[in-house]
Amino acid sequence: MLRSHRHLLLASAPAALLGVTNIGAQIRATTGSIDSSWQTSLLSVLGVARDTDSTVAAFAAGAVYWLPLLGVALIVSFAWGSVFARAMNRSIDPVWLPAAWLFSLMLPASAPIGTTAIALSFGLVFGCHVFGGTNRYLINPALLAVVFLGVGYPTLAAPDAALPGGAALSTWSVIAATSVELAQLQGIGLLGAAFGDEVGAIGTTSAIASLVGAAYLISVRAAAPLVIVGGLLGLIATGMLGASVPWAWHLALGNVAFALAFVATDSTTCPGTRPAQLLYGILFGGVVIAIRMADPAHPEGTWSALLLATLCIPLIERATMGVRRTIGARNDA
Repeated sequence: MLRSHRHLLLASAPAALLGVTNIGAQIRATTGSIDSSWQTSLLSVLGVARDTDSTVAAFAAGAVYWLPLLGVALIVSFAWGSVFARAMNRSIDPVWLPAAWLFSLMLPASAPIGTTAIALSFGLVFGCHVFGGTNRYLINPALLAVVFLGVGYPTLAAPDAALPGGAALSTWSVIAATSVELAQLQGIGLLGAAFGDEVGAIGTTSAIASLVGAAYLISVRAAAPLVIVGGLLGLIATGMLGASVPWAWHLALGNVAFALAFVATDSTTCPGTRPAQLLYGILFGGVVIAIRMADPAHPEGTWSALLLATLCIPLIERATMGVRRTIGARNDA
């Protein structure tokens, strides 16, 4: 496995742990118990089924949904990696592990295993392996897979599908449908949301854990800091241009911080020059808020915004190269 992939797994581990724990607490709070018989039986065997208040019970409730999804994602990713490795007579592409890991964290707890296997297969084959694998693909395979999931199976992205059984709206949907003030009266706080106390995808809800992971990636030079700085600038600037929800809430809620820290900084798809990296981040942050404000009923917007920003990278790089050539010509004169 590439060194950058090891750093990615380490950096995203706190977000995964907090996310699984928080989503498990949300499941128990909204449904009272796990509503799948084998999951209820498993928790009983573990001795935590009746312990509704402990962190262990919350983590176990989230883990019985996340671990099967992670297991299937690992199998699917390794299988496709093996197929293409044999076809091209080379070793298996190391992207199989981080792609499966990130994809499993980007899913809602209610996602069906079979459907997610199809989506990940699409993301891996058409987003990664047909281009030659790591350092050659155009779009992060986990990102392409989760976008395909939302487009091909839109009911999975519906606001009431965040938890098993459609038990609760996503936290972003609550705020978008009402206001920050009314959401706060319902007990939704900015700090709690930043720590991950919200309804959303399994492992992407803790903005603080994601930003800590981003700081680690920057410290080991496994992520471009200008992408993250640009993303924050895009959120702040667009949020101050009249958005009804302050920019800090946009960063704290949903998938934004996770996407910025672990997906937008993918070294394979990230722009190669510093000006392009900054502009790429700004575009992503700005489009996130634009999509959310244009369609408040939309449960997210993060993955669509990141896909659009990624597809614009060739244009961004060409534009920034032109600016650099112009500046160089002026200096020579």
